[in-house]
Amino acid sequence: MAAGLRVHPIFELRDGNIRSLAPCFSQERAIRRLLSYWRRSRVEGARLHLIALHALAPEGAERLLEEVRREVEPATGLVAAFGPVMVVHTGPGLLGLSWWWEEP
Repeated sequence: MAAGLRVHPIFELRDGNIRSLAPCFSQERAIRRLLSYWRRSRVEGARLHLIALHALAPEGAERLLEEVRREVEPATGLVAAFGPVMVVHTGPGLLGLSWWWEEP
């Protein structure tokens, strides 16, 4: 239904909890917002470990990873696919970022 309305919901999964964040009305805006959340989490001097995730949209995940690499080279930077259950429930095109900062 969200796809028909052109709504791109954003969720945060942290410490085993899922929280709905403000939705976006274009994929471009949703990508910018994901990157904004990542930027705000930055810890100076820490090493970044990041996975760009996708549901049958590897080009989108590659783009997310490249956007991050323009600002910082991750110690770990991977592209991976969501599992089939996620694809069934969201449809193709879902993108996500998972990261943590390893402090010295």
